[in-house]
Amino acid sequence: MEIDHIAKLAKLSLSKSEKKELEKDFKKILGFVEKLKEVDIEKVKVKDTLLKNVLRKDEIKIQDPSSLLKLFPKTKKGYLEVKKIL
Repeated sequence: MEIDHIAKLAKLSLSKSEKKELEKDFKKILGFVEKLKEVDIEKVKVKDTLLKNVLRKDEIKIQDPSSLLKLFPKTKKGYLEVKKIL
């Protein structure tokens, strides 16, 4: 198990005992994943509710640009004026 590599990616500094504990935990997790691979799911039916789009429908609302400009604190010649950041 590449605990040192994983710790480096996660920017963790681990003691030897923490590394051993993590390695045991990872092995348990990977063992559980292997068990899940053995489960026969061929006869499992997917519920329709899982496939429904529950998000709202996107609607395009055309607005007058001048009404949007009124909402911005500073404008200049029809453009939004912002602070210089460079």
